[in-house]
Amino acid sequence: MRKPAVSVVIRCRDEAAHLGPVLDAVLGQAGAPPFEVLALDSGSRDGTLDVLARHEVRVEHLAPEAFTFGRALNHGATLASGDVVVFLSAHCRPLGRGWLAALVAPFADPAVVATFGRQVPVPDINPIEAIAMERNFPPAPPAGVRFSNANGALRRAAALARPFDEDIPAAEDHLWACGIGPDER
Repeated sequence: MRKPAVSVVIRCRDEAAHLGPVLDAVLGQAGAPPFEVLALDSGSRDGTLDVLARHEVRVEHLAPEAFTFGRALNHGATLASGDVVVFLSAHCRPLGRGWLAALVAPFADPAVVATFGRQVPVPDINPIEAIAMERNFPPAPPAGVRFSNANGALRRAAALARPFDEDIPAAEDHLWACGIGPDER
């Protein structure tokens, strides 16, 4: 079997309500390079593992007591086979069949180390989260350094060389992006 060019790592815990449509959307991608899907579960008890079993994905585990966002991302990068690692939260459903191809296309430029996609609120989202998404992910790209692991990609070598901070409770993606060098994008 050929090594995939891209590894899609989906972090999940108790996401049975959202995960099926997310997996269907990911596995239905068109025009993307060869990819694998790796689900990294952190102690789900709501049927998430049953949803995963119905899809063609590799399932790995991270103990709930060991979970931090940074640790999960680093573990996923270590387990990934592809040269590009796509991180996707289990409730972030790709909206089109060209999502993956568009997210990884910029990596044709060797200076690109990370990309991310816009997040659009789902109908049943908490209204406060919806407002935050609208502000943080507007239709036009914002100025400045931005990156999000909810729907983002990076070179596996970059993730392994400069791991995410495993000790902070959130914003590990923003902290990581602030360390992108002057010759990188």
